[in-house]
Amino acid sequence: MLVGACKKEGCDDQFALNYNSKVNSNNGSCLYELKAVFWYDDSTSVHLQNDNITSLRFFVDDNLIGTKLASEFWATEPDCGFGMNFRENSPLTTTSHDYYVRDQNDIVVWSGTLTLGVGVCISKEMTY
Repeated sequence: MLVGACKKEGCDDQFALNYNSKVNSNNGSCLYELKAVFWYDDSTSVHLQNDNITSLRFFVDDNLIGTKLASEFWATEPDCGFGMNFRENSPLTTTSHDYYVRDQNDIVVWSGTLTLGVGVCISKEMTY
């Protein structure tokens, strides 16, 4: 009589959202939460308003993630989950994304590229 171990496939990476400790074979199905927060302080808020910028629209990879009045700011760096957040679930442990912020006249105020990684919230302070 042959006795064999049952091969259980799934995600065996403890940093993944779908980690399973009972897995004995990684099948490439792991998903990771990657996140960033955009924010600006009172000084930037004042400068924006002095240039008659009243509202801001935040985009990541051409997708609108939120809007904010220029007069609303953060006194200190916010935690992920607060501020203007971007989150994704990805099979990759690092990803890069293009972002831009437009004012009420559709003029780009900020733009750049973010590189996100597992276990870290990227904090992007916008200065003006």
